[in-house]
Amino acid sequence: MKKKICFIVFTVLLVVLLIKYFVSAYEIQYSLDDFDVVEIYENGKYYFELTHDDMSFNVLFYKNRKLSKKLIKKVSIFQGENYNCLDINFDFYSHYPICYDKNNNIIHFSLISDDDIVEYLLDLGVATVSKVDYEDEFYFTNSLDKDQFIAVWKYNGFYLLDSNGVKSIDMFENDRYNNTLSYLYKNVIFLPNYDEDLFFTKFILLDITNGKYKMYESDFEISYDSYISGTHGNNIYLFDRKNDALYEINIKNGKIECVGDTEKGFIKYENGKKVKAVLKEYDEDYVMYFDVNYNNIVVNVLDYYYTYNENIFTKFRYDENYSLISIFENDIYYLSDADLYVFNPFYGNRLILHYFELNFNDSNRIFIYNK
Repeated sequence: MKKKICFIVFTVLLVVLLIKYFVSAYEIQYSLDDFDVVEIYENGKYYFELTHDDMSFNVLFYKNRKLSKKLIKKVSIFQGENYNCLDINFDFYSHYPICYDKNNNIIHFSLISDDDIVEYLLDLGVATVSKVDYEDEFYFTNSLDKDQFIAVWKYNGFYLLDSNGVKSIDMFENDRYNNTLSYLYKNVIFLPNYDEDLFFTKFILLDITNGKYKMYESDFEISYDSYISGTHGNNIYLFDRKNDALYEINIKNGKIECVGDTEKGFIKYENGKKVKAVLKEYDEDYVMYFDVNYNNIVVNVLDYYYTYNENIFTKFRYDENYSLISIFENDIYYLSDADLYVFNPFYGNRLILHYFELNFNDSNRIFIYNK
């Protein structure tokens, strides 16, 4: 009996140790090909930082942990006429290039048009995104992955874009140019019944992943002088400034409740906990308590950096004429004139959509969801 108990204890301890070693976070340092390497794994992502001759380079992968460590296998340097490039070979990803100019500014390889660099990248088998030509007022490149979903407001409904193509959904009889009350939370877009003019008593919940939507009726006359103030759980919170009322809308079942007014008082959320609030906060200060998805990649005008080291910048655009739409993991979605792009460090800037109407009205028009 004692032997059996000891065996069970030993087995449990062994399993715990294996899980700790093969699954848990770690940070190690090592040297390879004259580079000092920092390798970090945590929460489903790998971060690598390489230092050589007072220059530092980095890359971030979203991947499940491998059993082995020290995953960089080889680093080589190509010296071009105006740029130099690293070729980093990982255990799970071959030929990741990082390029920099003679002033040691890191520039994403897809921005470089020098013949020697282009030829070098072709020799590595690295595909750079080519320019897309189009003449249509609406042009979708059909370049989304299966977990990417985009909705584009078209005044009376939405264009829904995914890996299967594009479909158009008409929701209203009349066009609505002001779309400020629409809000995407998780995979669901909330929007008023825009066919009601002065106020709305109905609202729509649209699932962006399948295009299904439903109109819900409420017992309230909600003014268009309102704003989305927060999210929590499965709920969106809307404050009606004209009627001094706070509404809670459940995106799963369409249930709407008045959870704040001058008689019952007001609430808000701080660090995920419900606390009391006062009317002045909502009416004058615009209370905001949104659930935020944390991203390790940060945009700084023409550059991006990783939160692991805010001093390593990589240029991903030459032109400041764009507006940031969304960031998810390594994907940076942005709008330039009437063109919607996504930038990813592994391939560069990729056109998703050209929609001529975005030249005139791009306010609250694009909603992006990644599973």
